[in-house]
Amino acid sequence: MYQAIVTIHILSGFAWVGGGFLLLLAARNIKKTEGQQAADDAVGALESTTKWLFGIAPPLVLVTGIVQVLMSVQHDWTHFWIMAALVLFGVTAFMGAGISDRWEKQMKEAREDGRSLPELFDRWVRLGWIEVVVVVAIVALMVFKPV
Repeated sequence: MYQAIVTIHILSGFAWVGGGFLLLLAARNIKKTEGQQAADDAVGALESTTKWLFGIAPPLVLVTGIVQVLMSVQHDWTHFWIMAALVLFGVTAFMGAGISDRWEKQMKEAREDGRSLPELFDRWVRLGWIEVVVVVAIVALMVFKPV
């Protein structure tokens, strides 16, 4: 059972990091090659996919991580790397659900009105890269388990 939990944890982490990385690369490349309107349209088209990806993968990472700690005799809540990862998870949740979602709604409303918000799009992409860096830091904590 423990190995199944670990596998789900790792695969969910791959989906979270890889999905975010690919989404940001795609958005930036579309804007560079085809312009702002194409980038706006691409973000709109990916909206349902991102809701599934980022609505499922991060919570699965969190839940399976907590279950692993509860099942483990080696790890407890006093380990630095566990507490740091939980804090960073909270940071990414705030960036994703708190800020990014609000900006995505503003971009969606602008698209529906026939407008474009390139500065908001650029801020959204920058925030996304920061979030990817924070998630990679979480992965590093999980891999190296610093004391």
